[in-house]
Amino acid sequence: MLRLAVAASTALLLLAACTRLPPTVPPTPAASATGLAPLITREQAIETAAIILSSSVVARSVIRAELHGWYWEVIFDNLNATADELMPRVLKPPLLRPPGEPTVEPYPGIWQSVVIRVDVQDGGIFTSSARRAPRPGPYLSQSQAIEAAMRSTPPDPSWADRAKVEAYLVGDVWTVPIWEEGSADRRHRILAWVDAVTGLAEGAAFM
Repeated sequence: MLRLAVAASTALLLLAACTRLPPTVPPTPAASATGLAPLITREQAIETAAIILSSSVVARSVIRAELHGWYWEVIFDNLNATADELMPRVLKPPLLRPPGEPTVEPYPGIWQSVVIRVDVQDGGIFTSSARRAPRPGPYLSQSQAIEAAMRSTPPDPSWADRAKVEAYLVGDVWTVPIWEEGSADRRHRILAWVDAVTGLAEGAAFM
């Protein structure tokens, strides 16, 4: 039976980078929604996440960390950062254009926040994203976001009846983690994102 939990936070348009980085902080025991140990602490998660940002970006951030499923979500907010400040670890550098073609700014404008997710078991970073100011609503409801996420990236039938689901709004994007609580099997973890304005959903399974 799917169980539902909801939490709220702030942030902006999602550009997810799903390259997993190795852990940089030794894990220590703590409590988590996964029911698994050992886990890293909030302070360790923040320290790990800050490694992929410049010191100037970290220094002017409002930082918070929230526990969701199998990961800490670390948010560096109120950045007002340019794309250059967030490349290459959060925003991917643009591809080189052929000679003679005009240069195009791949990430124009100002980025308000960065969201970095850190595995509670091994301290590895597995996604990072930069976000702009949220668009005006109306927004999809929580239940509509969950339905869209489950259609986009449904759990495998072998563990679907034991899946736990959260849905929380991050700016104008619903974040929907789907996982088997208490399981160390990384194949039983899905992270989906649902555009709260358009309803478009995408997701990824993590190993």
